[in-house]
Amino acid sequence: MTPTGRSCVAAGALVLAAGAAEAESLDVDGHLYAGGEASNYAESQALTLRRAGMVATFAARDDASPLHLATFRCAFVSHTSADTSARHQSRVGLTGACLVTDRDGDSHVAEWHRTPGIETGEWTIVRGSGKYEDATGSGHYTFVFLSGPPSAQMRFHLSGGLKLE
Repeated sequence: MTPTGRSCVAAGALVLAAGAAEAESLDVDGHLYAGGEASNYAESQALTLRRAGMVATFAARDDASPLHLATFRCAFVSHTSADTSARHQSRVGLTGACLVTDRDGDSHVAEWHRTPGIETGEWTIVRGSGKYEDATGSGHYTFVFLSGPPSAQMRFHLSGGLKLE
């Protein structure tokens, strides 16, 4: 084989390797089990604002997912309307962010949002490190309280998709 032939073989191998490095798409489907603390920091006759923090573990339906057993450390502000004619959860809105760290130590930040009166909230990946450095993704969540204050326990169902570039 001539030196030119070797270069062509090597170039072909690089093209194949680059093709194999396509973005990986992950389904986000599972439950997040969380505990947290909250405290009021502003109150009026119409609205209560609360600071909340939680630490949680994600149990993915697919235990091979890099997100299975990831740790979520979150900070939120919730806003609750004082209208007692509606049930409590439908009166609460939420804005916050979570630092999500997987078993390999790679992490990403996801912003969370939920509008009062809507049962499903939304999450979006905003930045990351390691395998999540160029990740994009979004999805939805619903939650139920397993126990109330002072140390609330919650279960979230997360769904959506995550694309590792």
